[in-house]
Amino acid sequence: MKNKYQRMSKKEKKKLIIEYKNTEKGKYMMQKLRNLIIIGVISYFYAIYLILSSKNIWNYISAGMLLVAGCVFIVASVKLKNKNLNKFAIKKK
Repeated sequence: MKNKYQRMSKKEKKKLIIEYKNTEKGKYMMQKLRNLIIIGVISYFYAIYLILSSKNIWNYISAGMLLVAGCVFIVASVKLKNKNLNKFAIKKK
């Protein structure tokens, strides 16, 4: 089931994001979500480095878990962003 944010056009989404970033809570949330994405990307690349330079099976296992954690961080930050923007769009209405 689509929510209000997903049903908006691209222009409406951009306008909503700008309005959300102008609020105090919006600034804080967007900064924290951006940090989560950065952590996810860094852990993803570090896991790839570990896979390429590993010598034993434990390095592969730890790199695999790090890959999964990086993906979870990225996906969770996108979901949280959409959830918060949807709440803001409904409240703004």
